[in-house]
Amino acid sequence: MRTQLEEFKKYGYEIYVSNKHAWAYIITPSSNILYIEENHFYGYDVSFEYIPSNGCGSGCSCKGKGQDRIDPTVITIDLESIQKAERNGSSFAWELGAKRYDSVAQWFDGMWFKEDFYKL
Repeated sequence: MRTQLEEFKKYGYEIYVSNKHAWAYIITPSSNILYIEENHFYGYDVSFEYIPSNGCGSGCSCKGKGQDRIDPTVITIDLESIQKAERNGSSFAWELGAKRYDSVAQWFDGMWFKEDFYKL
């Protein structure tokens, strides 16, 4: 997964990975934060991260609905899939009334295990 994520840097994405944890974070060019982890059965799970709250948790699914739905069995690490996941997650977060982070620094400062992650 790390090698595939490295490719996103040329498109303006920032990638945070860990040697201790199996998941990673993708910071999009529009400063949205995506959590990504390999699904044990198929593809990848991607969630859109936002400020934690009692009503909304800390992130939501990026699978989408209707014609924008991403079949979880085919979520891959390519630019088109990640861009679609970002749009779907952003839309769902908006529906939930979730509050986005003001900056990547705000997210990183509050992140658990931040000492375990580094920028590729």
